[in-house]
Amino acid sequence: MNISSLYALLNLKEKPKALYVHVRVHVLNDKDELIIRKSDLQGIDPKTLILTVKVEPSSFAGSAKEKDIVYILREENVMNYNQIQLITIDGDILLKEIEVLDKNRSFETELIA
Repeated sequence: MNISSLYALLNLKEKPKALYVHVRVHVLNDKDELIIRKSDLQGIDPKTLILTVKVEPSSFAGSAKEKDIVYILREENVMNYNQIQLITIDGDILLKEIEVLDKNRSFETELIA
């Protein structure tokens, strides 16, 4: 599995506040399904949200391409996180600081960036 991009945005303008994690993965079969979830084991740093991502293979033929998946978290403690740790099924680990969207930044600007 090859992660080509990882982006995390905490939207403080929404009620309730929401954390969006966007992951782009290069898959060998465009029929494969991407699955992302919050890890059951969250580690020792309470400010780091640990997510796992895996590819569920399809039995149908397809071609290689990049696929996107978005994980949305709406919890009371969502503001406590300042970084994402993404773990792939292959054991690769990516860290990403969380961008914060507040009254001084627009959501449209963040999506274009």
